[in-house]
Amino acid sequence: MPDTIRTIRADEFEAFVAAAHTAYFQTDPVAEDAARRLPHTDLERAFAGFDGDRIVGTLRSFATEMTVPGDRQVPVAALSYVAVMPTHRRRGLLRGMLSADLAACRDRGEVASILIASEYRIYGRFGYGPAIEDATWTIDAGRTAVRGEPVGSMEFVSVEDARGLLPDIYDELRLRRPGEIARWDMRWDLNLGVVELPGRPGWKGWIVVHRDRDGRPDGYIRYHVEDLWIDRVPASTLVADELAGATPSVDADLWRFALEVDLIATVRAIGRSPDDIVPWLLTDRRAAKMTQRDDFVWLRILDVAGFLGGRAYDRAGSVVIEVTDEMGLAGGRYALEAGPDGAECRRSRASPGLTIPIGVLGSAALGGVALRTLADAGHLDVHDQAALATADALLRWPVTPWCSTWF
Repeated sequence: MPDTIRTIRADEFEAFVAAAHTAYFQTDPVAEDAARRLPHTDLERAFAGFDGDRIVGTLRSFATEMTVPGDRQVPVAALSYVAVMPTHRRRGLLRGMLSADLAACRDRGEVASILIASEYRIYGRFGYGPAIEDATWTIDAGRTAVRGEPVGSMEFVSVEDARGLLPDIYDELRLRRPGEIARWDMRWDLNLGVVELPGRPGWKGWIVVHRDRDGRPDGYIRYHVEDLWIDRVPASTLVADELAGATPSVDADLWRFALEVDLIATVRAIGRSPDDIVPWLLTDRRAAKMTQRDDFVWLRILDVAGFLGGRAYDRAGSVVIEVTDEMGLAGGRYALEAGPDGAECRRSRASPGLTIPIGVLGSAALGGVALRTLADAGHLDVHDQAALATADALLRWPVTPWCSTWF
């Protein structure tokens, strides 16, 4: 019997979760996990691959909002829970589920799909391009300190209080950083250890809120400690699971707090931007090392005109590009006319200066990687060097895109 791709019903959800558990090597109780996930799953966006009446592949997406250059927001779809049973690899199930989901997302008006790739080589085939990196910063706390004086106060808060305070702080911050997305309730519950997922230990730690001089909350740090003593000397590591400040001065206060906690020899901050300001805050910049740097969020544009027309540009210019899309979702010729006062992107019949695969455009569209770098590496065809110079300058943005949210 040929495989079937379709959305699932509520009575099939437990089997949907069971298939994912098998693919993800999870042995926790399926029924309990399904009961926890079902209220947060839009079944119209949950696709399964069926072999007869058995679910052998899973995929789900959810609607969210992404900040793009210029402190603007566009509707996107976040892709998650992608799995194919080991018995059914190489049968086109992933392509079938992705094709169905991406077409549905485009028809809903979502201008792009985003994901965090488990394996690098998979998703480029479907038009995704790595667009946002993340990094881990490790600091020798005994060698350095944060320059300057505090601008506010720090306060420990309970998980219950944090659940009420942190989302409002985050929502204010995410609107000012390209790449950030809106967080949903379950993500907050996971971050704060209110709920746990199979195969992943629940978060346990401490939450400290920063307040400005008027007492308004404007930042926070969420951390846990890896306790270690060597010959009765404290050598513990404070792991900053999340550090978010409304301004660079607030960030400095949060870093200062982390470095000054007693019994801490090392501070390790995960899920940070590669261009984090932390080395430049320190009295000894060499004490901070970027100990990990990886691709993080991949971007798949579904509406070229909507995405490029929805972001801001800090200079004027116009260019015609040919976008190729093997999945037939967003290919075509587009004219982009942009400037500080606004932008328009529309279909065009003019001769293109560049031919760009949709995934390559996704990598450059937030300004995280220079289009010229991608051209020099052979990822696009340049018909006119002036067009490359214009497109490269237009797509750049002074603020590096960053996403602090796993999904």
